[in-house]
Amino acid sequence: MAANPDESSWQFSNDEKGISQLLTLISKHSPELVVLEPTGGYEIPVTVALAAEGVKVVVVNARQIREYAGQ
Repeated sequence: MAANPDESSWQFSNDEKGISQLLTLISKHSPELVVLEPTGGYEIPVTVALAAEGVKVVVVNARQIREYAGQ
């Protein structure tokens, strides 16, 4: 995951512990929106966890974003 003004990045395991660590970090930053790329279903647990915490989250196809940006 990366996307903040200071360009730092983080990596978490895609399990209960890693998602908990991500939620802790996210709560410190209070993002307006979290955007995830679909990864064959691996994004589902973190998407559900973020939404359950009241974080606005969307899953967006990266190809569509690149196509839109190129217009």
